[in-house]
Amino acid sequence: MSNQQSGDHPAPEDLEALVRRQGPEATRLQRLDHVMGCEPCRQDFELLRAIVAAESESAIRRLPAWLPLAAALVMAVGVGGVWLSQRSNGPSDVMRDGGTAELLLLAPVDSSRSAEGSLGFVWSSVPHATGYHFELLTDEGQLVHETTTPDTTVVLVPALAAGRYRWWVTARRPEGDLSSASRLLVLR
Repeated sequence: MSNQQSGDHPAPEDLEALVRRQGPEATRLQRLDHVMGCEPCRQDFELLRAIVAAESESAIRRLPAWLPLAAALVMAVGVGGVWLSQRSNGPSDVMRDGGTAELLLLAPVDSSRSAEGSLGFVWSSVPHATGYHFELLTDEGQLVHETTTPDTTVVLVPALAAGRYRWWVTARRPEGDLSSASRLLVLR
């Protein structure tokens, strides 16, 4: 059962379930759609994601006991506010060489966004993937950012300059790499 806060913003427990990939996939995708379109929710999500990632690191790099409590307090204060969520129709994907519908680009869902603030990219997980290679290029093909991550998200802080970009992800698997379709991103 969901603990949604007023204004349809996820409660801290719901954000933690999203970060830990707990609960029904349809519910997680719906929450993720909201989180990626709502800057305050996205900041809370990224804070929680960093805490959960730190928990999984070796015992030598443990967080101070007060940090998770401080993060929960920051989230509780933020979630109590009133924010507006941005929604739009899905993009028109263009298949990149080797692109497949098995690896879906989930966010940003619209192709036109503000160039201010952080920018989060989210894609679906692929069974047996050992990691994901994210690439962002200008519309002219110049590489802007690339990274390999074990996660299904990349957040760029600060965001990019206004312009036209294309992005895609390649899942690294023992049986062979799997690339997504590319997606247009226009920052204004």
